[in-house]
Amino acid sequence: MLLFAPAGCGREGTSNVPPDAMTDAPDSNLAMDVRTERPDATHDDAQTECEPLPGSAQFTAYCDAVSVAIITSTSDEARVQIAGYVYFADIPSEACTRVDRVEVLEHHGDPMPIVAVTPERSGQVWLAMTDAPADLLARCGSEMDRTNALAFRLVGRTDGGSFEARCGGGMGATWPPTNYLTCNQNLPSAPIYATAYVMSTTTPYGSTVTSQLGLVFPESFEWTVDSIDSTVQIVPDHGLVAPFDSTWDTSFYAGDSVLSAMINLESDEDPLGEELCPAEVKGPDGFPTAPLFFVRVTGVTAGLPFTAEAFTSQPCSRN
Repeated sequence: MLLFAPAGCGREGTSNVPPDAMTDAPDSNLAMDVRTERPDATHDDAQTECEPLPGSAQFTAYCDAVSVAIITSTSDEARVQIAGYVYFADIPSEACTRVDRVEVLEHHGDPMPIVAVTPERSGQVWLAMTDAPADLLARCGSEMDRTNALAFRLVGRTDGGSFEARCGGGMGATWPPTNYLTCNQNLPSAPIYATAYVMSTTTPYGSTVTSQLGLVFPESFEWTVDSIDSTVQIVPDHGLVAPFDSTWDTSFYAGDSVLSAMINLESDEDPLGEELCPAEVKGPDGFPTAPLFFVRVTGVTAGLPFTAEAFTSQPCSRN
């Protein structure tokens, strides 16, 4: 079964710059894109079961693309799904890696974490699930400050030694953000990220446009979906654009041994517009020309209302 591969891993325009070298952004978290190369984070089933070779070396590691998803239910249960990946500046990406502990903190240096958990799936791509504390649940009362609002500390082992990785709040604002918070209801697991693109085609017979959004889950799974609402809410990061409703054709793909489960949204119009999905992702100064946003999808599962949220981990692309 496939664990997610974060969108944009290995993408152009990202770098292994230590977190303390990241620049603060003026007036928002949209700092210059300083991470120039992420290792591929494609899941390898063998790696999740490997045991690192022993050793006493201390390796330099970084965490990134951390998704913190609150999942509540009508029975008042509240869980938090935390997923992300860890990468290294000085060891091969194929090295056996185990994340032994993930801590979620308000700020780096806090004596007590908000959450401390051992991942259920532990490799360079990792995932953990535990009860959601009140401190995290309270953050679902606002649509603001959903990116780079938390801090993370990962402790683990890799071939030849151990590592500690930190990212998030208190280490300088970054773009793309190192972490995202979403709020979901009545889901078996929560989406990890969203993809977005708009494709325009011009022929001698006229022009057409196709817009697509995808909410990607961490793995493939069977899910009883009674219906998915066609009205979808788009919420731009940090209120840079007012939230708005849009209309889409909807479907659910359960995934398979290669692809993760996904909620698919498609439109033959341009609901995102040039403001959220410009032709040029970056301006001449290197800053993004469009904000990231999260997608809120609602519907009914097994007779219960569900809500699924996911952030775009990269700006919407248009061609």
